[in-house]
Amino acid sequence: VGTKPEETEGPLEESKSTDINYQTVAEARKALSSDIGNIVSKTDDGWFVVQETKAKAVWSFSPPGHLAYPAVVKRFAEERDGSVFLRMSVICEAKKASCDQLVREFQQMNEKIKNGIK
Repeated sequence: VGTKPEETEGPLEESKSTDINYQTVAEARKALSSDIGNIVSKTDDGWFVVQETKAKAVWSFSPPGHLAYPAVVKRFAEERDGSVFLRMSVICEAKKASCDQLVREFQQMNEKIKNGIK
């Protein structure tokens, strides 16, 4: 279950470019789940996670009941100029405020990962 969207934070700017080649969350889940090269798991709190081994990406699908359901977050490492960056793309079919909160939560997780690598 997600947290309540923060009323004080303004809406996030939406990017039209994405690294997700699917139109919907359901399409992404079906395609990624059916690829036998991928590793599929479920977290204790209901998130459906697919590790896409070929693309070295992790896809996190929000569980039913989550504020941002249905949504998928794709995260992957990218190397630029000798440094590694954690990139993220999102398809979120919920209300914008809920989707923005989801993105903020994943940005915080990404920062923790980045700071742990240093």
